[in-house]
Amino acid sequence: ARRVTGQMRPSHAIARPLAVALALASGASAVGRPGVAAAQPAPEGGVRVLGGWRAATGVDQAWDSNAGFAGPDGATPDLVSRAFVDGARLWRTPRSEIAVNANGAALRFRVQSALDRNTYGLGARATRQLTRRTTAVADLRAASDLGARADAAANPLFVGLATVRTQSAAGALTQRLTRRVDARLGVDGQRTSFDAPGLVGGWVLASSARALRRGHRGSEVAGEYEFRRGEAAGFGIQAHRLSAAWLRPLSAWADAQVTVGLLHARQVSGPRPSPDLPADAASAGDGWRPAGGAALRLHPARGALTAEYQRSVGQIFGFSRPSVLVTDLWTVGYQHPIGDRVQVSAAGRRLDSVDPAVPATRLSGLEASADVRYAARWGLTLSGGGAMVRRRDVVTIRSARLTLGAGYVWSRMGRHTTSGRR
Repeated sequence: ARRVTGQMRPSHAIARPLAVALALASGASAVGRPGVAAAQPAPEGGVRVLGGWRAATGVDQAWDSNAGFAGPDGATPDLVSRAFVDGARLWRTPRSEIAVNANGAALRFRVQSALDRNTYGLGARATRQLTRRTTAVADLRAASDLGARADAAANPLFVGLATVRTQSAAGALTQRLTRRVDARLGVDGQRTSFDAPGLVGGWVLASSARALRRGHRGSEVAGEYEFRRGEAAGFGIQAHRLSAAWLRPLSAWADAQVTVGLLHARQVSGPRPSPDLPADAASAGDGWRPAGGAALRLHPARGALTAEYQRSVGQIFGFSRPSVLVTDLWTVGYQHPIGDRVQVSAAGRRLDSVDPAVPATRLSGLEASADVRYAARWGLTLSGGGAMVRRRDVVTIRSARLTLGAGYVWSRMGRHTTSGRR
């Protein structure tokens, strides 16, 4: 899962669409479907392979009231143009699956041309069923994207857009112990950097162990332990997390999930969080703290509604100094199809964070977006929408946008049979 690698991103057209869920740096674990299927016999004389590809291209044009995500005195309306390409390829056999994807975009600002950027994303994921009960997964990602950063502690004050570069790798091994119980071991790591001078990047490594039991009527209970080690500009954090999650279907079209846990984080290397603080202030964020959340999901025959709350403790990148934040996050998302060709969606989130070692470091943000997508004939898509973002630290930053876009999608799926076994 992705981690928070800085402060709140804007919801204008140059960023990805607002997500309805956010994976936090050391957030509570979620109950997940194990994904270990029983082995299927290969067809006589070979292996049946399901493969396919997808490619898309398009353009967006947006008007943004504060395209550079500047402070109150520097907000400049601008027109932002984006051209993008996206491609994916899938190979699947009864025992294996490999998926790769790549995307790129060119962003051009009509007035603030110094903000022009090219972004990209690369990914590969492989799943292999080693035995009837054991499955292995590996995942590699790299991305360069444009995101908003604002840090009142910086000298001088930094407010604006910066390129965020991330590289991540993850792996997991899942074993089905009984018909109802699975065990999972996982490792993952991520490195984050920024092109803006003074913004601190870093790395995080984690390992975890989880047990999951499926109950009656689709319920699930899981317990997890995670160890995490991270560092930013010589400031090292070590964290242990214990959590338990319970998923309960409420009906055929609704389910609820509750997660409770404790997280212990402490500084293991580096200077004090701020040279202006007393020597013992760095330990103010140490100790066990609650971390967990709750979610309600409605998924009737047409449409879906999700509401979620999460509390987490994690090392955050993108400030002018290393920081560990306690974060409360509320998200809501809604999707509804109209006929066969129109999709309406809306999303929102509210975020409140505080640094326990430096209580004056507080961050709050609010985002909301809505859009309509129309799938025309022959792969053509048309879209339009609006969004707003407000971020408050020492200064309050606001941005609003309106976007129109058009794109084209090609896709193809097929089957063929190879000789021998895979």
